[in-house]
Amino acid sequence: MSFAGAFREELQGIQPRRACCRRALACGLLIDAEARQGLVWLPCRDSAAVSYAAGVLQRQFGRAPRAQEEVARRHRSLWLELDSPAAARLLGRLDRPGAGNSAAQSAPRTPGAEEDGGLLPPDLLAPGCEGCRAAFLRGAFLSTGTLSDPHRSTHLEFLLRNPRRAELLAAFLTSCGYPPGVIRRGTGVGLYYKNGTAAEDLAALAGAGRTAMEMMNARIEREIRNQENRATNCVTKNIEKSVSASARQMAAIERLAVTGMLAQLPEPLRLTARLRAENPDASLEELRRLHSPPITKSGLNHRLQKLIEEAERH
Repeated sequence: MSFAGAFREELQGIQPRRACCRRALACGLLIDAEARQGLVWLPCRDSAAVSYAAGVLQRQFGRAPRAQEEVARRHRSLWLELDSPAAARLLGRLDRPGAGNSAAQSAPRTPGAEEDGGLLPPDLLAPGCEGCRAAFLRGAFLSTGTLSDPHRSTHLEFLLRNPRRAELLAAFLTSCGYPPGVIRRGTGVGLYYKNGTAAEDLAALAGAGRTAMEMMNARIEREIRNQENRATNCVTKNIEKSVSASARQMAAIERLAVTGMLAQLPEPLRLTARLRAENPDASLEELRRLHSPPITKSGLNHRLQKLIEEAERH
């Protein structure tokens, strides 16, 4: 099973206990449904989603949905068809004028904004009920959400075909304290998160504590691995830089010796040249300690640079 599949399985195992939370769960499942000729049509990703959504909708609306299947160009689509005036009215309330508009999303948050579910109609989520918010979020994810494997990267996304409903869900997520990124896709509007902490918090808010903990552990492992890689790369670059500098110094000393110029240099420079020639792999710290008495690293750098300059001049 994929990581997203395990996440959905955990969400489906949570049963709302209160009537208001069951209504909120059904509302989340229908966030991207559509009305056709008086019927409500809900797209489903697979047979498991069909079975789960059918049970939730039947308990909430008292009508058994009918499963439908369409195959076009080798692409299989699954739908639930629900003949329920109550469900149709619910969709109408979701599509009321001004629901989820951008101006409302950008407005300053006021006291109580967290409790009323953003711009959702107040009769769909009970004010102040944390269970309703969690249930609605669960339904929205089960209906429209995807989640990447956090051991590779973090990407949680809700993909909705209906732009107005996408604005509505974005307003709800923003009211929870997690404004999503928005991207236009060929099949609709994506509301996404690439921030690991935000994705973990949303999973926990929906009730998937096991998934949230696994995401957190995976993010920490990635951060540690990235830090180790950066440290290794830094050490490698420093070694390469040191080897390159040592090679230049050795070439300069050899050139001075061949031309006879080395013997004409001051004694401190000759000493440094001899110690470098005898210890080509020594670091600057090791090389400065070989001097008697030891010299400073800046003093050693000055002598080595002087040797290179003399070699280039002659």
